Amino acid sequence: MITDTIDKQKDNLTSNELRDMSQNSMDIESHTLMHLDLRLLFYEQQLNTLAASKNTIESLIEKKVYCIAYPSGKYNRESIKATQDSGYKIAFTTHYGFANKTNGLLTLNRIRIDSTDTLDIFSNKIIFN
Repeated sequence: MITDTIDKQKDNLTSNELRDMSQNSMDIESHTLMHLDLRLLFYEQQLNTLAASKNTIESLIEKKVYCIAYPSGKYNRESIKATQDSGYKIAFTTHYGFANKTNGLLTLNRIRIDSTDTLDIFSNKIIFN
């Protein structure tokens, strides 16, 4: 969740919707405050945006937040340190592929699923070859 959009943008989720989703077994995780490219921020700025987003979600849903998806999948060494220092346990990039913890839990690959993907495209993306 990009937390600066909660209750502020018409097409995004509201606090009530997020609480309801969380209470019905859906994990709500972080996508930072404003979806800024972390690589363009100093370490302290990265730490602040990561920690503030995590704290906002945790306060809202009253559960721990463990995961972050780096905005546009972009990160650098300082991002990894800030992610860890903020208390996240898992972070996702946009490097294509299945996540494998042996590559590091703060730089996991993922398979991008787009809203325009048909069921066939979706299926082809997630089937192990």
